[in-house]
Amino acid sequence: GGVEITAGLSHSDIGGAVNIISGASTKNDSGDISLTTAASSKASSGSALLSTGSAATSSGSIGISTGDSEEQSAGSIIIATGRQDIRETAAVLGLRSGSLSMTATEAASLSSATGDVSIHTGTTETSASGSLVFSTGASTGGTGGSITLAAGAGARGGGNIIVKAGSSQQTDGGSIEL
Repeated sequence: GGVEITAGLSHSDIGGAVNIISGASTKNDSGDISLTTAASSKASSGSALLSTGSAATSSGSIGISTGDSEEQSAGSIIIATGRQDIRETAAVLGLRSGSLSMTATEAASLSSATGDVSIHTGTTETSASGSLVFSTGASTGGTGGSITLAAGAGARGGGNIIVKAGSSQQTDGGSIEL
């Protein structure tokens, strides 16, 4: 049987909220929260879906963040797909590990702009800011993956690709190496 957790409906105000909070600790780590679908030895495992509802005005946002840390490194966010483990027949069957896709959804109206996709590291005052690495994996028996940077076509002008190194106030600016 299934398990469903539903907050209360409201006809005149905001609907009820659902909060899942792990236990705090005054002397050790706080508790973990695990959201996992069960494994299957015969078929596909279940999917985990995190989504907000549709709305007549603005739909809700999804925020994923780690907590701040006063004495050590703050937590990381790791998004990874599963690997394909059938080594002997994977190439014959065309099997592969999972793909990772980030997409700003197309606009429903022809006159509306689509959303942006932004990837950036944080700023810092006294140390080095984080690096941003785009790389494909190596292959010991096949071809390494490709990296494609492409700007969209447009009836009034195609998009631009801008590659820019950072400036420096005290020493040489960054370089671009191709």
